[in-house]
Amino acid sequence: LRASTEAVAIFRRGLGDDSAELAGALSNIAPVYLALDRPAESEAALREALALYAASVGTEHPRYAAAQNKLGVTLVALGRRAEGEAAMREALAIAQRALPAVHPLRAAILASLGEVLSESARAPEAVPLLREALAIRREALPDDHPDRFVAASLLGDALWRAGTTAEGDRLLAASAEALARAAAAAPDDASLRERAADAAARRAHRTPS
Repeated sequence: LRASTEAVAIFRRGLGDDSAELAGALSNIAPVYLALDRPAESEAALREALALYAASVGTEHPRYAAAQNKLGVTLVALGRRAEGEAAMREALAIAQRALPAVHPLRAAILASLGEVLSESARAPEAVPLLREALAIRREALPDDHPDRFVAASLLGDALWRAGTTAEGDRLLAASAEALARAAAAAPDDASLRERAADAAARRAHRTPS
């Protein structure tokens, strides 16, 4: 957090309060606040970032879409699920207009929105979004990239909730095992350990909705 806070301060001093670089620093610090259970500060940082992006690069830019998706995640964490879903859908619409069909940011937004829908007892709506996210990551990323396994885990969970348990089981098991191996091979990677734990929890607690 200290490094991110210092980066924001440096950009404010050097570039003023109206630059895309400052917006990027604010967008980057927001997930740190969220991880520290400070979602209100995350929301404030992202709303400032979005205003700066709108003024500097426009609201159709992929960086605006990325920050909008982060805002959606933050709003869900604050218990404002409907607002969060709306923010993610706006981010997805921008990404679909601004980016090629196979792009990691499109996959990230699809995964965020699909996870929210799946956990809101709307798994049948989530499944096609998560299938697309997984297809993009399989095409765009190396075979052993953790993001591929995260997407497979989310899809497996949504399939299970939607009643397609056999396919869901296969994806949940394979992704949990792959992430566990990856985390064991990189014991100092806290983010990877967290993703492995999340996948293991989905596998252990799957229940149809």
